[in-house]
Amino acid sequence: MDNGQASFNQVEWGVRFAELAAGTYKLITREQQDRDPLTFDPRGQRYGYPPVYFPNASDFAAGATIQLTAGQIFQAEISLVRQPYYPVKVAVTNIPVGMGAGVGVVVCPQGHRGPGYSLGYNDNDEMIEGILPNGNYSVQVSTYGQTAMSGSVNISVQGAPVEGTRLTLAPSASIPVNLKEEFTASKDASAPRMTILPGRLRGPQGQPNLNLNLEPADDFVENRGSVTRQEGGSLVLDNVFPGRYWVRAYPFRGFVASLSSGEN
Repeated sequence: MDNGQASFNQVEWGVRFAELAAGTYKLITREQQDRDPLTFDPRGQRYGYPPVYFPNASDFAAGATIQLTAGQIFQAEISLVRQPYYPVKVAVTNIPVGMGAGVGVVVCPQGHRGPGYSLGYNDNDEMIEGILPNGNYSVQVSTYGQTAMSGSVNISVQGAPVEGTRLTLAPSASIPVNLKEEFTASKDASAPRMTILPGRLRGPQGQPNLNLNLEPADDFVENRGSVTRQEGGSLVLDNVFPGRYWVRAYPFRGFVASLSSGEN
């Protein structure tokens, strides 16, 4: 479900979401392990219920939207299918020592980001571990802090455990930012010219004149925050993970006449 808050009640025939605001929604279920005490065998085959994306899509992006208007009642039917789950182990070859608490793991079905599946990181064994049903997945790993790194690997679960897969992390990227000043004469033209200091462009009296932020352009991508520093006469955005971004420029003096990337 997306957009707004709701209260919900478990009723005999399903789940009722009440007090939803008018808007556009998607309906999904979270995966749930089958631990029925009458049938669960910790040493046997594991079973669970994979996420369902209404009405019957393969991932969140392909799921249908539900458009609600004021006072409308919408009834959705979804079917949960019990499936076997298999152990998954992916070794991380070069993770920094002691980074267990700062490791993020994202599991993307069919390579498409969205909620649903999950794996965890075992700091003792330096291993991504968990269980998944049959399917093709992209496992994306990232670390945080001054030594931010990331990496991804594709795996396929086909009726058997996945072992022997290895993933190597690479340092996050740095992007240089070239700034060109084109201020015209004004009543404060006699004021000292702006100077570049770490993290931002500053003018007289140390007042910030420009901030730069990167915002993910894709859904379900965590905004991990790049770090801006000075290098020579340019600003550099550090700790940039692979992906697509919007560049947000916030000037405190004048305006941004143009902004380009690469050869554009």
